[in-house]
Amino acid sequence: METVPKKVILETLTAAEEYVNHLDALLLSARETEIQIDASSQSAIQLVESTFESLTNAVLNMISCRKLDVLSAIEKTTEECTLPIKLCQAKIAQNRRIGTDLIAFAKKVLSCGGFTSPEMCNDFMNDSSKLGMLPVLPDNELIPNITFQASLDTIISYIEEKVQSFGNVCKIGPVQITLTEPRPGSLLGKTLTPISAMTLSFTACKSLSTRPGARPEMTVYSVTFIQEQIVLI
Repeated sequence: METVPKKVILETLTAAEEYVNHLDALLLSARETEIQIDASSQSAIQLVESTFESLTNAVLNMISCRKLDVLSAIEKTTEECTLPIKLCQAKIAQNRRIGTDLIAFAKKVLSCGGFTSPEMCNDFMNDSSKLGMLPVLPDNELIPNITFQASLDTIISYIEEKVQSFGNVCKIGPVQITLTEPRPGSLLGKTLTPISAMTLSFTACKSLSTRPGARPEMTVYSVTFIQEQIVLI
């Protein structure tokens, strides 16, 4: 039977243990990644809920304000249309009082057997001259019909089109440097995702020496993300 040296067995054991350790680390990393994705998903769901709630409240508020404006316009138009009618009604009531007073006056004259004084006769003649003055009412053809006109289907189609294209779901890394540009004394980089109030540090090689065995000079930089730019401090 072929034998395997003990050294080879030990080396294989060590390699297998390291392999399993790497697999365990990868599994842990995968679980952490899954947790991170689930957390970002829940955060996105909360953002969707709050965004659409704000959108709904804003739209309902705009609709309510517009409704009040339209109702106010109807009330104003109604007042404008009924003003001549109200003036006519007031004139009719005034003339009716004159006619009623004249009827009572005539009955008084009859009950007294005639006019008792020249002033009474003059008053009677003046009041009787006002008979027959009738206010003019507008014809039915000229009476306005107050209506409300609105293209409901048009506005619903417009709102539907805007709402269906509102917002989108995407998957991007927390920070993605898409472009770097050298600047005097600094390094400017543009990011794909706007990020504010976030700072990180990285180490870069500042210069290389030509001396054999010399180690490169390393410098630690602090980078601040401001919206869509990376500003080197």
